[in-house]
This record gives sequence, C-alpha cells and structure tokens, in this order.
Amino acid sequence: MTGAGVGTVVAVVLAAVWAWAAVAKAVRHAETVEAFASLELPAPHALAIAVPAVELATAAALLARPAVGAAVSLVLLAALTTVVVRALYRGIETGCGCFGSRRSDRVDSADVVRNGVLAALAVLATAAPRLVAPSAVDVVVAALVVVAGGAVLGVAQRRSSAGRARRVRA
Repeated sequence: MTGAGVGTVVAVVLAAVWAWAAVAKAVRHAETVEAFASLELPAPHALAIAVPAVELATAAALLARPAVGAAVSLVLLAALTTVVVRALYRGIETGCGCFGSRRSDRVDSADVVRNGVLAALAVLATAAPRLVAPSAVDVVVAALVVVAGGAVLGVAQRRSSAGRARRVRA
C-alpha cells in the first residue's frame, strides 16, 4: 500500500464528486441561483456561474496534480462549509444548492458532516503529487475509506431527518 496509490484513488473519487456537483448546478442553473439567493449570498447570479466553474477546475486539478487539487478542495470546502454554518446560525430554511438544488430540505448539520467527509478525503488525496497506478490494496483501502465516510454521512442524515421529524411533530 502506498500513500500515493490511495491518494490517487481518492483524488479520482473527489474529482467525480466536484464534477457531479458542478454539472448539477449548471444544468439546474435557475434553482442554483434561487438557492444562493435564499442563502443570502451576494451576487447569486454570478455565483451560480462561478461556483460550478471553480468546482470543474478543482476536478481537473485533482486529475492533473492531485495534491494541488486536494489543497484547492480543502479551501473550497472551507468556504462552502462556512456558508452552510452561517445559514444554520441564521436559521435560514432553504436547501444549500450543493448538488444542483435537487434537495429541497433546509441546510442542516448533515451538510457539515458531508463536507467534513469530503475534506478528510481531500487530506488523503494530498499524498498523491501525481496520479499513479494504484495497487489492488490501494484500491481496497480507498474503497473502505469512502464506504466508511458514506456510513458516517448516512448516520448524520438519519439523525438529522429524525430531528426534523421530531420538530415537526412538536
């Protein structure tokens, strides 16, 4: 097992996540503008163009220079998490537009957990200065890390949903 091998696999996974998020926002542009406006972000129309462009550039960087793309991912995740935390603090009741506004639920702590999981993957991706051919062990280790991250996110989403259901019944 090599750090660069695991980092390579994780960098490719992150590149796919960033590309998916960018394309989803671009395809659902009007919903993205609406979500950004509801989050009280400045210049939501401009951001609805800029954010997917930055996400696509980040995906490309992860494939061209994984360690650099991973560092950019961490900065981008910090900014996006700040938006989510700010919305939670202000009690803003809208979706985050994180993946093209496909989800209408309001932002919640599960969004912060998701970004934390993605940040953990980005940290692993910093071990790959360039893409390398991963060994079978590298692929298995990376897959286990991704599955563990998905499990953590799933628990956070279930708890968040249960909390919303309790608040609705109260």
